[in-house]
Amino acid sequence: MILLTRRERTDLIDAVAKPGLLLAALLVGAWTISACSSPPRHSILLIVVDTLRYDAGDPGGPPDAAIPQYLLGRGTHFTNAVAASDWTSPSMVALMTGRYPSDCGLLTATWTTEFPKSWSLADRVRRTGYRTAAVVSNPTLDGVRLGLQAGFDSFDDRMSEVERNREVGRRSAPETTEAALGALSRLAEGRAPWFLWVQYLEPHGPYSAPAPYPQTAAEPGSPINTAPGDIAGRGLLPRYQYLAEARGRNDYATRYRASAEWSVDEADRFLRTAAAKGYLKNVTVVFTADHGEFLGEDDYWFQHGVHLNPAVVRVPLVIAGFGNEPLRRDSRAVTHLDLVPTLSRILGLPNSPDLAGIDLFDEHAVRKGPIIVQNIAFPENAEIGVILKDRFAIQGTGNQPESFRVDGQSWEPDGTDLTPGEVQAIATEMQRVRKLPVPTRDVPLEEIRKLRALGYLH
Repeated sequence: MILLTRRERTDLIDAVAKPGLLLAALLVGAWTISACSSPPRHSILLIVVDTLRYDAGDPGGPPDAAIPQYLLGRGTHFTNAVAASDWTSPSMVALMTGRYPSDCGLLTATWTTEFPKSWSLADRVRRTGYRTAAVVSNPTLDGVRLGLQAGFDSFDDRMSEVERNREVGRRSAPETTEAALGALSRLAEGRAPWFLWVQYLEPHGPYSAPAPYPQTAAEPGSPINTAPGDIAGRGLLPRYQYLAEARGRNDYATRYRASAEWSVDEADRFLRTAAAKGYLKNVTVVFTADHGEFLGEDDYWFQHGVHLNPAVVRVPLVIAGFGNEPLRRDSRAVTHLDLVPTLSRILGLPNSPDLAGIDLFDEHAVRKGPIIVQNIAFPENAEIGVILKDRFAIQGTGNQPESFRVDGQSWEPDGTDLTPGEVQAIATEMQRVRKLPVPTRDVPLEEIRKLRALGYLH
């Protein structure tokens, strides 16, 4: 709408007889439109690296080993961030909706979601004029089972090869980078703001970083027996991780670190190429992982999704705005569930009052309760973790209660009993989850076969 003063309206009427004044009036109108128009809306780039531990597999290594070089000197680095769950499907559903996995229907062995499209961040931004695209390389993320395709104009889940030990697809980190650059170039062609989600598969096993990334350790370490299935107990190697060339535990750990470095390097190549092409102007970048990986903690080896522990739920998290935003470190305990409220505020979207997360950049935001992490797959697993003050407490089926210090460095076992407040918080959440309705929607046979091939069904 063009807003003109009374004098400008009079001049415009007079301009019918005075062509010179018509040009002046049009110039005034153009200036008025420019002055009243809103600034460009932010675009959002979400990069998720699958199975990337907060320490990239080296607890004694540099604190930013899991962060791409492009982001080392910019943005807010959240040093005590956790995922909402300990494996890809529930973690990504929570990240994309701002809701706990259980509230989205992930309660049973088939892990079927049941949530409105309006909960999806992609659907919300698309309805406000955003162009949306996803490039995912984990085969569990496609199909109707999770509903994560809702809101995406383009959902690229093409797999270029078959995994070494299972009949499931995969796409390498370099191929993911190239596919993501192609998607980004198409998004950038238009004038509309955009939302792009890129999900790298590595360092998910079997660990496959190429040379010159390290393949063996100086000392191979003790041998490890292979489990009969892909869900392994303590002291065993999941069947899908088996590599004949790996001589022992240290070789597997070395290959994990190499795959982590490879994937972070590829994410860095993607960011640097996108910046060089001018694609990251007025863009907020979010970099994180969906979960981590056991490297011997609690005697679990080279797996995830079996038991809650900082090794599998603590993740890197960076939120970097455009321009020359300085580096800032934030040591608060935060969760993936905070991303929807935070990004909604950045994008100017209203937040639902029933979200558990907070806007991480609102200094007055107050959490409604403790940060909660879930490992729910009735009837086999029912674990709840809570962060209260400076402790991460875990309790559930099949494992003794545990607690860890949340200290910004390595989360070491606390060695003390759970406090009454922690026990009550876990019990309250467990009771709430057990009362939730279990979705009855059938999972397509093709997706059941895929889950079975991946070891998630028996």
